Amino acid sequence: MKNILTVKSGASRWYAFMQHFAALVLIALALTACGRDDSLKWTEDVLLPDGRTITLTRYQEFKGNYEIGDTPSVSNYWFEFVHPDTGEKVRWEGERTQTSTFLLIHEKDVYFLTDLNYGGYDKFNCPNPPFLLYAHKSNRWERKPLEAIPIKKLKPNMTTDPKKHRETIRRNKFHVTAVESGADRINGTETWRINFEVLKAQEFGCGMRHEWPITHDGRQAPPFDKRPQQLSGEK
Repeated sequence: MKNILTVKSGASRWYAFMQHFAALVLIALALTACGRDDSLKWTEDVLLPDGRTITLTRYQEFKGNYEIGDTPSVSNYWFEFVHPDTGEKVRWEGERTQTSTFLLIHEKDVYFLTDLNYGGYDKFNCPNPPFLLYAHKSNRWERKPLEAIPIKKLKPNMTTDPKKHRETIRRNKFHVTAVESGADRINGTETWRINFEVLKAQEFGCGMRHEWPITHDGRQAPPFDKRPQQLSGEK
């Protein structure tokens, strides 16, 4: 009788375990189904420094590495728009090491400023300050010295973190207005500005100290010849 009870008890425990396991599998499948939303496409109005507004079509994939319990991080992305002066279609295709930060048109030339992320600092030989500048000419993008940016004081005028704000973008019917992106109501960076006025020449080389040319809450950015901290590359 004891052996029979032992067998029944063991079978009950095994049955309970299988029920628990099956429930976990169902939960995992449900979460996986929810997590298949691995891209986002929307339109975004960008307020240019000259006061004009252009509308971008933006696309972001979410296929990057992520921790257990989280969702995939950002990966490849693109945006495109029609040049307001020339009628040319301008398109940028990038990956997650460069974050969209600032777009401007100066004397019909398009400039695009990126911030570095997810190992981009090391990938691009540790630029100081950690931004990259591109100009669009003859239907292609060219890297330019950061000091060549025609606007020296600026603030982000694009959505910089689509993963963080994709639910807001959905609620807005997949459109971000210039008020939301330019005033940083989505980005959450309303109090900081970038100041390149004192930049003489961007430097490259890992292991050196860096500085952020940023003012925050009215506080001035440190001079470029003062390097108060070490920048560690993000992975």
